[in-house]
Amino acid sequence: MDIVKILGLGLSGLTFLLFAFSFRLISQEQKRTGQPRKGILQMILVFMLLAFISTIIVGWFGIVQNTNKQLMARNDSLSRQYSVLLNAYTNYINAQTKKQIDSLSKTDKQELMKQASAIQANTDSLYHAISSADPEKADSLQQNKIKIDSVVGAITRTPRTDTQQLRILRERLIIHTRAFQKTTSAPINLQVMKAERVRKIP
Repeated sequence: MDIVKILGLGLSGLTFLLFAFSFRLISQEQKRTGQPRKGILQMILVFMLLAFISTIIVGWFGIVQNTNKQLMARNDSLSRQYSVLLNAYTNYINAQTKKQIDSLSKTDKQELMKQASAIQANTDSLYHAISSADPEKADSLQQNKIKIDSVVGAITRTPRTDTQQLRILRERLIIHTRAFQKTTSAPINLQVMKAERVRKIP
């Protein structure tokens, strides 16, 4: 009997070996002449009980390990899907903001306010999306976001007749939004669902 090959079968091989040894002990005791020794039979019974308990324990840990592997595989799959979706969303928002900046050719306050509000909304959406995936990167965007919000507020307060100031604010809005886009175009450090959080997946 090749013990190494049998153990190579895993839990089933270990179970077979333990109960094969138990059977051999009982068989050897039956071959003896005279009455079976009570102490030996009790020891065989204890051995069989330990073999059974060991099989249950090993089997349980095998199930847990297999479940963890499945959860980690699921976690990796979800992470990849989340990364693809977030990158697609980032590209979409960046494209929309670029169109809005390129259309800022007038100094009319109403048109400027419309475009500035759209840019601010897209910036807010992108900032919150990145905050959930990469908090450190979102922190680096905070200053750009504050500057964009400040310019939009200044446009709101500037009189319609002050076309020179509106032109200046328009240029500032373009500069700060371009900086925001440049920062968001860097690779996202996806840390939302690390392996140690696998157990939280239902």
